[in-house]
Amino acid sequence: VTPRFITVPAAPSISKLSIANPNAKATQATVTNLVSGTRSTVNIPGLGSTVVEVPAGSLVSVAGVQPVAASLVMDFDWQLAVLGLLDYQNLGGSVSVLVR
Repeated sequence: VTPRFITVPAAPSISKLSIANPNAKATQATVTNLVSGTRSTVNIPGLGSTVVEVPAGSLVSVAGVQPVAASLVMDFDWQLAVLGLLDYQNLGGSVSVLVR
């Protein structure tokens, strides 16, 4: 599965990745901090989720053995922000264009 990347804002905050497994079978996801080089593998139960804390200012990649959904949840002094990690690609593999 193609990894997804996100840069965590450097502002003082509590930042966590919420990773959900939409599949009925358990799976694993790997969260890699590309700044520090640390890598952690998390087990996610079928139709379940897990949370991984990520440090401010880091560049993080998330890759699952099977497709997983991920969001970065940030708390800036009681102000919440949630950013979804999406894989922006054409799932069909090609785009047809009609020019007149």
